[in-house]
Amino acid sequence: MFEREILTVIRINTSAETVWNLISDFNSYPKWNPLMLKVKGAPIEGDRLEILVHLFLSTDMKVKPEILSGG
Repeated sequence: MFEREILTVIRINTSAETVWNLISDFNSYPKWNPLMLKVKGAPIEGDRLEILVHLFLSTDMKVKPEILSGG
């Protein structure tokens, strides 16, 4: 199985709590992210999410990332 890690750093001019509340609200992802059709799971360290990703030129794909750190 392939193992991948994505690391992104960005500066946002608001509190960490506000950012966390937005990115951990998985039910609202389809409203602002057209690539993530569905996100199931909880942002709990060690758990895995199930994400349905829309690929424009191909079929949709399920990914199951592990939460390395949460809350």
